[in-house]
Amino acid sequence: MIKINGSNTPRAEGKTILDYLESSGYVPLRVAVEVNNTIISRDDFDKYIISDNDEIEIVAFMGGG
Repeated sequence: MIKINGSNTPRAEGKTILDYLESSGYVPLRVAVEVNNTIISRDDFDKYIISDNDEIEIVAFMGGG
């Protein structure tokens, strides 16, 4: 099972990180992604394919003041 931000997310398997981010409403330039305790470079979002047992954390940057 794939966990994203602590929730089981079976629909992510086989997608690239970029595909998952875009289909989930994230703006790829405004997030950081960690897979299995390793930060994934934005340049690799379209190369990394999400697999069973991956644990992913997505952190979105917010503006404000």
